Amino acid sequence: MKYITYTVFILLLFSQVCFAQNPTIEMSISPREFNLQEQAVLTIRIEGQQSINLSLPEVAGLTLQNRGTSTSVNFINGAFSASSSTSYTVKASQEGSYTIPPIRIEISGKEYSTRPLQFRVHPAQRQIEKGATESGEIAFFKIESPGRHYVGESVPLSIDVFFNGDYRSKIDYTPQLIGEGLLMPPIKEKPEQSQVNLNGKNYTRVHWQTNITGIRAGTYPIRFKMGLSVYSQQRQSPLANNFKDPFFNSFFNNNRRVPLEISSDEIALSLIELPLKGRPEKFSGAVGIFKVEVRADAAIADIGQPVTLSATISGRGNFDGVMAPVFPQTEAWKAYSPTPVQGGGNKNFNQVIVPEDVSIKEIPSLSFNYFDPEKRRYEQIKTAAIPITIKGSAEAPAPEAAVPMPEVVPKVLSPEKRFPNLLPQYEVSGGFHEKIAPLFMNRWIEATFICLVLLVFILAILRLYLYIRNKNPQRERRTLRKKLARRALAELEEALQGDDPSAFLRISQKAIQQHCALLLDLDPATITASTLREKTEGRTYIEILERADRARYGAESLSAQEMKVYLSTLEKEFYL
Repeated sequence: MKYITYTVFILLLFSQVCFAQNPTIEMSISPREFNLQEQAVLTIRIEGQQSINLSLPEVAGLTLQNRGTSTSVNFINGAFSASSSTSYTVKASQEGSYTIPPIRIEISGKEYSTRPLQFRVHPAQRQIEKGATESGEIAFFKIESPGRHYVGESVPLSIDVFFNGDYRSKIDYTPQLIGEGLLMPPIKEKPEQSQVNLNGKNYTRVHWQTNITGIRAGTYPIRFKMGLSVYSQQRQSPLANNFKDPFFNSFFNNNRRVPLEISSDEIALSLIELPLKGRPEKFSGAVGIFKVEVRADAAIADIGQPVTLSATISGRGNFDGVMAPVFPQTEAWKAYSPTPVQGGGNKNFNQVIVPEDVSIKEIPSLSFNYFDPEKRRYEQIKTAAIPITIKGSAEAPAPEAAVPMPEVVPKVLSPEKRFPNLLPQYEVSGGFHEKIAPLFMNRWIEATFICLVLLVFILAILRLYLYIRNKNPQRERRTLRKKLARRALAELEEALQGDDPSAFLRISQKAIQQHCALLLDLDPATITASTLREKTEGRTYIEILERADRARYGAESLSAQEMKVYLSTLEKEFYL
């Protein structure tokens, strides 16, 4: 009876498949726009028919190569369905717009046809040619000469780097100063970016603002260097031919990364010594324009009680030569050396002073000297005196009365306490045993050994179970999907940090195609926004695919906030 049931079921299955009604045929290409050096995937999908012979029309300038046909039969809620999907690689010999005419097939005496398919092929992206790095074709510096300045002056400097729009590049490290006798703080701020056109070519201008300081007089050559990564298309790896599944072949077609270091032309910085005329006696070397604020931590104090002065020096210039304001020498105050305090972009000092005269009415003003490079002269700042009230006089505390010490009587210790390391004397012997049993015959030892054997047996069974479980094809694909998701999210985070919308969209498109290909058992190249709209209605990353298609050639861009929202969305979608 069981065999009869199986036979009837199989006959019903094939009868439903063979006599399926209303077949449909659809032709699609992904991507719709690509370069001469790239390939697209043409997919012809037939619903309602398991297998069919296709003949593609010849199109001038196109080469189509069959990649294979996949078929599927489904039985869902008592309904049978069959479909077949045939894919071709499309390679163009020249740029331009192409149209694949309708493909006609005959099924059960009826003729069906696809709609004409249009797509566009753009010129090939430029490769990294030998000598391009030396000529500055990929990227180059532009730095204006700072001119003539004083020793110790903080000289503002603008650094511009222009990146050729024909190449895809990434900054590995920010500009670094090459030169002796000069100091420059590390560049930490995010640069400004803008699009410019130079001699008919599009460039991305990246701008940094920094400052340099010279420590000796003379003329110094200055040069900057910066590290880049330039990407060019890499030929298909021969390892890709070892896999029959086109999904795995796509992993071997990556871009080639070429490390590159560019350097600027030399510019000259002339430094002259500070003038001797008018130089204050206690000049510390501060060069710039500064302001000084001084505060006291108390308005009323007892004589001999310490008071803390807090001095804050702000402004613009070279803070390395900034020292604390000078407290005047006077017999009414005892002043200690000032100590620097960490804080912001200013310079802060604390100084402890002690009043020694009850007639003091104010804290005297402090002086600070610096050289102003704009006025070309020395300047002195005098802070305002701070009112203070000094009370009473400091009295030394009366000595305490002497307390007589009690007489100490020596204590005689017993021998056991005098010699604690000696063993005590025992007059009672220990217990006796009739026989001595081997250790392995102890019940607790036997129970422990049995538990260990059971534990090893359970672990062996668990390991065998995990081995069989991990060999499940569905689990392997799920594991691969999570691995690809983690890699893609890391690359998207890097693109977000680097503020690269085009790379973010390109990585998002590839990640969504790989993720959905594993879920739907399709070729990643066939995953488009329209495909996802038909099979996974309601998924939010359909919008990301559409924007990625529009952004391939500058028709779309993303803001930093949009990239954050999309990154959060993809992270939730990938781990559902």
